[in-house]
Amino acid sequence: MQTETRTFRITLVSPLHIGCGEVYEPTSFVVKEQKKSLVSFNPFLFLQQLPEEKRREFSKICKEGTVQSLVDVYKFINREAQNVSGVSVAVGEDFIKHYRSILELERKSIGRKLNQFSIGRTAFNPVEDLPYIPGSTVKGSLRTAVLNKRFRAGKKMLPREQEKQNEQLQEELLGGSFSSDPFSRVKVSDFHPVSEVKRAVCYAVNIKKKPKDRAVSSVYQIVEIVEPGAVFQGMISVSEASSKHISTPVSFDEIEQALDFFGGEWTRETSEIKEIGVMPGPSPVGQGLPLRLGRHSGAECVTSVDEKRQIKIIGKPRPLNYATTIWFSSHKKKPRNLAQLHPFGWVSLSQVNEADRVAGEAFQIRQSEQLKVEREKQRLHLVEEKKRIEEERRAREEAASEKQRQEQEDRQFPWKPWLRQLQSDDASRWNWGELNRILSREDIHGWRNQEGVAAAVHKAAECTYNNAPKKWSEERDCLVRDWLKETDSSWESKIKQAQPEEQLSPKVVQIQAMESLDTYTAGSLKLEDLSLTEARELRVKFKEWGCDKGSAKKEKKMLWKALNRRIRKLKESA
Repeated sequence: MQTETRTFRITLVSPLHIGCGEVYEPTSFVVKEQKKSLVSFNPFLFLQQLPEEKRREFSKICKEGTVQSLVDVYKFINREAQNVSGVSVAVGEDFIKHYRSILELERKSIGRKLNQFSIGRTAFNPVEDLPYIPGSTVKGSLRTAVLNKRFRAGKKMLPREQEKQNEQLQEELLGGSFSSDPFSRVKVSDFHPVSEVKRAVCYAVNIKKKPKDRAVSSVYQIVEIVEPGAVFQGMISVSEASSKHISTPVSFDEIEQALDFFGGEWTRETSEIKEIGVMPGPSPVGQGLPLRLGRHSGAECVTSVDEKRQIKIIGKPRPLNYATTIWFSSHKKKPRNLAQLHPFGWVSLSQVNEADRVAGEAFQIRQSEQLKVEREKQRLHLVEEKKRIEEERRAREEAASEKQRQEQEDRQFPWKPWLRQLQSDDASRWNWGELNRILSREDIHGWRNQEGVAAAVHKAAECTYNNAPKKWSEERDCLVRDWLKETDSSWESKIKQAQPEEQLSPKVVQIQAMESLDTYTAGSLKLEDLSLTEARELRVKFKEWGCDKGSAKKEKKMLWKALNRRIRKLKESA
């Protein structure tokens, strides 16, 4: 069995939303008003970087399990996640106002308002968090086109049984079901982006086609869309089928011809939206093969065959073969300017040559690598944040422990707070008035023998003197000395007293009177009896007599060495 595989690109001509059953959970996004964006983030990583007390606060909110607590979740995330990084999705001013109104909800209207604030996500790859177009979505659209082509070619009549008419008609048009269904030989891969993909959050609004019912419906949905211009790439394979199992096989040629069905639908819808007052967008026909995908694509484009559709209309007794409303994407819940609305789901399908296929795959590889780099940056950032938060937590605990220790110590030792303050004071602030107040206080006087108190007062007195030495008096000297006299610190008077002239020892007088070395050697003076002062005085004489000279006689050199040894010994003993 031969299989032909072709690579195709899908280019978005209008906004696209493909439902996936997922919504943006309140715990996984925050709206940044200044940047007009909704930022989706990993809630587990966000909680990891929160301080412990914030995690406890969030846990308490979640445990309430009430409708009101859901609003509190929104408020908490809005307050704490403004600096978090993640995937950014554009939002409009009307959505920002809507978001604010949710944060300000009153209890009586919480339930209904919250139900309307569900943001449906478009189909996305959970690994890379990028939009994609499921192959099943594309295949279903191709199937609809082929069914309509074959129906128009044969004008088959429906059976009367209404419950089975659609399945029976499809089986008749395709020549079988399940294994005999020709589309069982058609394989469509998922289509992934090969260009920058811009996403936005918008409102899906429903508008009547007839002028008398033209008022905008109050019904709306909030959905994430992929904006026009995005390009996705994927593959379609058609396998050759044996006539034994499949009587009417499908080929690429038939599929391409069948897609004219969507060209006709685009022409029909364009005429209808002009009547409504909406400006038509670019045509998908001129850019490739027209195709319509995703939710809100119009009942005419997603039900089995034209003329024989059975569309249930609210308020109508019987199903119709046409829709009475059209869904549009809008930045406002209740748009007044209908010209700014856009229909959903129009795309163009075009085959890709080998060079473009390789280029598209290279883009996907680069994008994947870039996402890995971004995730690694986020991981490292979270590691650093967790480390910082842990360090801050430890610092707070240590500070609290130290504060508790000091408070306990202060109760037990009441002078310690005063002593810490005294020790931290700037030296330049001290003056006699400040010092005198300390010396006069009875409580401080009672503390003076406690550890560190006398030393601190002594230092304060030194600073007071140094700041104004000319003002220092004998009276101040006495006050400081008296305060310190019963402590382990003493005060040296700052008032200079006249000192009596120092008396010379008899040996110094004797040395000074010597006129020559012979006088010394003939006398009774011995080196071992000299003090340090006397030995130094003798050294001066030895220099006068040339004992330190290199040309001195042996006797003089020996005396010089002996004297120096004596001086060294006296210094060491001192």
